[in-house]
Amino acid sequence: MELLCQLAKSTTANVLVFAGKIAEIESSAFALADMSPYSCLGFGVPAVLFVTPIICSFSVSVKEWILTLAFFPTEIRLLLTLGPYSLLHPYLFRYKSSTRVRSEAQKKLRRLLKWVESNNDFYSEYWLKHTLTPGEILLKDLPIVTKDDLRKGTDSGKILSHGYRNEKNGFWISTSGSTGVPLRIFSLWSEYAISIWYAQRDLFMVSGIWGGWFCRGAWIMWHEGHSNNWWLVFKSMFLIESKGSHVDSLSSFKPDFVYSPLSNALGLASCLRENPSLLKTWTPPRALFTDSELSSKAQRNWISDSIKCPVYDMYASEECFILGAECAFGKHHIPTDSVIVEIVDDEGNVVPSGNVGRVIVTNLHRRSMPLIRYEIGDMAVVGNDECACGNPFPYFTEIHGRMNDRFVLPSGKDISVYQLCAFTEISLELEKHIGRWQVVQVDRYNIEIRVTTRKDKHNSENERQVRARHAGEKLLKAVKNALSDNSLQLRVIVSSELPRHPRGKLRNFVSNVKL
Repeated sequence: MELLCQLAKSTTANVLVFAGKIAEIESSAFALADMSPYSCLGFGVPAVLFVTPIICSFSVSVKEWILTLAFFPTEIRLLLTLGPYSLLHPYLFRYKSSTRVRSEAQKKLRRLLKWVESNNDFYSEYWLKHTLTPGEILLKDLPIVTKDDLRKGTDSGKILSHGYRNEKNGFWISTSGSTGVPLRIFSLWSEYAISIWYAQRDLFMVSGIWGGWFCRGAWIMWHEGHSNNWWLVFKSMFLIESKGSHVDSLSSFKPDFVYSPLSNALGLASCLRENPSLLKTWTPPRALFTDSELSSKAQRNWISDSIKCPVYDMYASEECFILGAECAFGKHHIPTDSVIVEIVDDEGNVVPSGNVGRVIVTNLHRRSMPLIRYEIGDMAVVGNDECACGNPFPYFTEIHGRMNDRFVLPSGKDISVYQLCAFTEISLELEKHIGRWQVVQVDRYNIEIRVTTRKDKHNSENERQVRARHAGEKLLKAVKNALSDNSLQLRVIVSSELPRHPRGKLRNFVSNVKL
């Protein structure tokens, strides 16, 4: 306690003692922590130095329980259980060079791999099975893990690490299943919360909204999930995608930023275009972030023009949260302090920058159920040069989407969703006639252009059907030109609504043909 008192009085200390462990901390981070918004709330560094060692000495169960106390804001819960350095460190990456970023990511990775080898039965056995030699573990030498491998590990009970097998300390989530059968992933409350914290940092980093903690955010979700437990110090709004475009709610709340699935962002944009009177009460947010569905630049520009603010695309997943955050220069930056991304060929070898390949991820936050060299099921391309936006993180130059959403032509050639996105600009010209649209490859020779009628009180149902079919025919021609294969049979189907994925997603491109 005497040592803690000395540290609390010191302004130059670079060592903190948490639960008998020594954690090095940069003096700049320590100074920033004392000036953080929590200081004015009574949670500055001197106070935390007394509270955090006590909480850190608690068992995992107690610390995870503290994180579920919904009457505390998320930031305060994280601050108490993880300490100020854990919260401030991700924001310091804004000021670091790309070389320093790579170095710190590798240190974090080495610590994780060493820990997993000793504490996770599934991975230690899986690595030995693939003849991993003893000694320092290198990521490139480890075998790739598939969803099927993780399902087997879950069934055997070995996938959860030692000390983290009490399921009351977290919860199970399921992937969307857009790459096949859904995968169940276990997450501690602390892992979930810190991922949210890093994801928020990524949004601010690419958009330049550095009000950070002071921003009012509106989060439009596919489902309620655990959102009710994760409110922030500065007011946020959580909305459900299936309950409308939320124009009225957003106009009243006046958020600084909106995070939304692409389909809802398109609906919001359409609503404002069709009802100009709504713009009188509409206060444009400083930024809108879209995720969940692959979008084209034309779509994002159309949304931006409609809602009067910049639109950024987020490449994210249930397993790892943000994998790539789009900057003003169109690059999707990979937060390597959260996730390591590799692009590999069919043999599992890392491909040179600029080449398309399979996306392999290693999550640096997960210890309860680690994801090491996990094949997420996507195809992408990474760049090599530093980005003009100044972001030190590496980036994707192209995101081709799901491997199982590639359209396979009768000739055997396959086309990615990324290539098909090039024609979607025409769909924006037809927005006033089409509600939603979807291109589905039924089999190798048949493709359906599915469109819904647009809600329009000025026209009869028959007129709406005719308009939608006419627009669908134009979309069909664009798809046919993009695929360039005369042996394909294409047809238009008009309906009142399109079938959604069980998790609520509406995918614009669906292929039922497997490679």
